[in-house]
Amino acid sequence: MNSENCALFEFADKTADWTKSTLCGFEHLAGLRFSDAARRWLAAENILIRTTAFDPVGAASKSNAAAACLLLGHYQAAMRFFDAAEDEWRRTTDALATLDVPMAGASSSFHFHLAATVPGPLIAARRERYVQLAETALAIVRFNRLFITGHLETSRSLPDSARGLTLLLSDAFGPASPEVRLLSASAAVNDLSVIGEIYAAKIADIAGRPATLLTALSPECEQLERATLMTALLAVPIFARPHQSADAASNRISHHETSQNDVRHVRL
Repeated sequence: MNSENCALFEFADKTADWTKSTLCGFEHLAGLRFSDAARRWLAAENILIRTTAFDPVGAASKSNAAAACLLLGHYQAAMRFFDAAEDEWRRTTDALATLDVPMAGASSSFHFHLAATVPGPLIAARRERYVQLAETALAIVRFNRLFITGHLETSRSLPDSARGLTLLLSDAFGPASPEVRLLSASAAVNDLSVIGEIYAAKIADIAGRPATLLTALSPECEQLERATLMTALLAVPIFARPHQSADAASNRISHHETSQNDVRHVRL
């Protein structure tokens, strides 16, 4: 599937093009076309419009750009993007302390009554949920950063990090989420086709969320939910596989030249 045939995932705001390009990256990843996925994420980072200090979408974009640089083998650029992503996710988490969380959208008569009479607990619970999402996205960034070493089989921190991240992901997205499945599969399989199937499930998960995002409590809440949903978690077998993928093998000759050009034109 080429980029022109990637599924559209349109939202009625300025980040629609970023969302479309990012989703195309996931589709290429599901097809085990790692270089193509990387280029779509770098393109997404280059087209994103940043207008506010509260920018979780920008944080997700930096994280995915770092993942893209890893897939292309540009580790210094990946480090710079990871640093930027961590900074932006930390700023996002700090900003949540004072973010205006609307009271609209109570899900039951009980919650409606609670919101009308004692709004504090409901606001606090919602704010805590958003902090949880931001902290989970930051944990994904830090986990992906571990792949820079290139020596996964001897990395002592990877198993512990995977266990800790699994707990966070289970709480944030559910124990059956594609992200949790990726970590479980990473510990048990070397078959990249299994990893591709899980990324395909991730696309289905994203495709099922537009209505939820469009009815988010506020534009800021929508941005945060979208950003955490679109932050890519990389799978261990992509880097620890014993054989080069067909994608990498077919692009070995032109890979260095084209990927250097891709990274050079991305803003940091």
